[in-house]
Amino acid sequence: MNYRGLKMNVPRLAGLLLVAYSPLLWADGQTLSDTFLGTEPTMVAEPTVFCDGSAKPYKEFATVQVTVAGEYYLYDAGNSAYIFGQNAEVADVVILIYQGTFNPANPAQNRVDLIDEGGEVQLNTGTDYILVAQYWCGRSSYGIAPFGLVTFGPGNFTGAGFNTASSTLGFFTGASPVTAFPDLSAVLAYKAISGITVPRTGRYFFSDIARLSESAVQLRVYEGAFDPDNPEDNLVGTASFSGPLFLESGQLYVFVVVDIDNQLSAWHYALFPPGPVGFHAGFNGAWVPPVGISGQGILAELLEQAGIMFFAWFTYWDSPPVLTQTNSIDNDEGVTRKQTHLGEEEQRWMTAYGAIPASGNTLSLKYENSTGGAFNSTGTVPNTDSNYGTGSVTLIDCLTMDLTYDLPGGVGGTTRFTRILPDNAMRCYDITPFGPIQPPLF
Repeated sequence: MNYRGLKMNVPRLAGLLLVAYSPLLWADGQTLSDTFLGTEPTMVAEPTVFCDGSAKPYKEFATVQVTVAGEYYLYDAGNSAYIFGQNAEVADVVILIYQGTFNPANPAQNRVDLIDEGGEVQLNTGTDYILVAQYWCGRSSYGIAPFGLVTFGPGNFTGAGFNTASSTLGFFTGASPVTAFPDLSAVLAYKAISGITVPRTGRYFFSDIARLSESAVQLRVYEGAFDPDNPEDNLVGTASFSGPLFLESGQLYVFVVVDIDNQLSAWHYALFPPGPVGFHAGFNGAWVPPVGISGQGILAELLEQAGIMFFAWFTYWDSPPVLTQTNSIDNDEGVTRKQTHLGEEEQRWMTAYGAIPASGNTLSLKYENSTGGAFNSTGTVPNTDSNYGTGSVTLIDCLTMDLTYDLPGGVGGTTRFTRILPDNAMRCYDITPFGPIQPPLF
């Protein structure tokens, strides 16, 4: 079955079929990528025949030129994400090309072309062009989401962009190796790309961006090695047309691209990496300091609606209590303890809180220290010092965070905390949004 017809609704398909495609010059592929942050300006979306007349967010790139005159093909790398149900995470955009100047108050002025999904445009050397990406008008939400514009042509765009990684595009031919893939129930051509690593652990979003006349692909990820005679061995994930893949930094992978429609044609995909770490509920849970600092830790709680992050730090005095030696034969330890009540006087429970920043991975903290309370007592009100100190928390990744502290008595420094259990780490990876496509990921 050819799945290409499922990728778009009838009006969009009809428009795309009108485009006359020319062979791609793969060596000249480039990708422009950025992220909608939810704060972008808006303008009227077109083509109006598909839209409701309301304004949609847009992002303007720097002025660009092309090195060689001719027909250039532009494609929305996030289109398949929209078609296959990832509407909330990767942006489906319309690509607008302007000559000379761009006026959002009159989006038709100086516009050379408007491309939805993919299409060709004639561009000349020595001419300034402005590329604009706008949320496609059919999207249901317009929040934070990355997008990518893929370009091909007889030359390169200058002034913005970067080269596409060579391991994301190529050709299937009659000479390509083939093997039987049990889960696909077919013998299909494939391309194995070895020695791939990724910059950070997390979800990567795969998006097939080949055109209708070309090879639809499934991306298969193998840990360490790929054996075509046993294509299920070492398999850690697959994605067809679009979808997330969990990849770990420091791990050596083999990416195998499979010609699932048996087109024996050009193939190309994009890979959106996990975005920068930011404050969200995936960082809730229990954390411990380095090995050797035992019996201590923090509980973190991020309250998104309240806009704060709260910490409870279970610790002790800044120095151990002095224990007095005794000759008592009734005490096997040979010491006299300071007291025998529930808990110990040297135990401390510090709290800290701070406002969640709009962006970034560092949050300023204000420390508090409560003393004078009694266990399970309503009659004893503890005294809370709300100006006990200051500090910060810096998120390193879903497994690690740094806490700084400046407390009374000259007690200050930085302590690195790691998760006790991995459960919330996976939640953290799942919540972390995708980021823009980066110059070559591998």
